[in-house]
Amino acid sequence: MGIKRAFFKLLRLGVVVYAATLFAVIGWSFLWPRSELAQVSHVEAIVCLGAGHYDDGRIGRKSEQRAKTCADLHLLQPETPIVFTGISAVNKTVAEMMAEVARESGVPNQYIVEENKARSTLQNALFSLPYLDATAPVALVTDSFHLPRSYVSFRWAGYEDLRLIAAQSRQGERWIWPGPKSLLSEPLKIYFNLLRGGLWTLANRFGVENTAWLM
Repeated sequence: MGIKRAFFKLLRLGVVVYAATLFAVIGWSFLWPRSELAQVSHVEAIVCLGAGHYDDGRIGRKSEQRAKTCADLHLLQPETPIVFTGISAVNKTVAEMMAEVARESGVPNQYIVEENKARSTLQNALFSLPYLDATAPVALVTDSFHLPRSYVSFRWAGYEDLRLIAAQSRQGERWIWPGPKSLLSEPLKIYFNLLRGGLWTLANRFGVENTAWLM
């Protein structure tokens, strides 16, 4: 009987924590201030996080919106490289798809870097490191619902100076609202990332090999 009571107490606690986190996610998703890109202080690089694609291989709407935001920021800060990061389940990676959007927006090819292996936000952070100076100011571009988790992931990976930029629509284009699936899953991903990141750090501290699956 004691085990059953403890289980339901733990279950209720989990529901409360999830509900509170979901409330916070919804709040920052819709209230995050729009960044005036022209007023963003100088950064040494821009990191653009992928958001998937359609089954037919077309770039996803959120990925496209993020890529356009990165391109617009680059055009305001010329010579700033953009690291597009993300794998896919089709022949062309999300990083490649976003890079194409940037080129079409006028970003010269020499300022485009494609990181084509990351499958998660933690991997986005770690796999982008070789292309950047983690001590320099870096603009991190993703959807508003994803920004806090991305910030924690990139700080965990060693980035010291992050400027958080919420993806936004261009004038005359429709902004892509976060869908119910994204909002409902984000609280779970937050705690899952904390667990995975902690385990990866602990495993590497003790010299455990082959820990990539944790990310």
